[in-house]
Amino acid sequence: MDNDIGDQPVLGVVYDQPTGDLYVGTDYGVMRLADGSTTWTLASFGLPPVAVYDVDLKDNPDVSGGRILSAGTHGRGIWQLALKPVS
Repeated sequence: MDNDIGDQPVLGVVYDQPTGDLYVGTDYGVMRLADGSTTWTLASFGLPPVAVYDVDLKDNPDVSGGRILSAGTHGRGIWQLALKPVS
């Protein structure tokens, strides 16, 4: 399942059940493996390339069907990414 993620530690994992996407925290940020894909991509370009020790996914109370991906970083606080609602 690692596909092309490279030689880097994976520090946290979260599965987005509505979309089938997988998010992982690494030493270089948050990576996303879209459902059906074999290529890892950056989950967001706004997150600094720092170690992410924990990732979490919760419903977004402001957007029906939306979710919020939270990433706990080393020395840069907690970053959040609003994910698109699933139709």
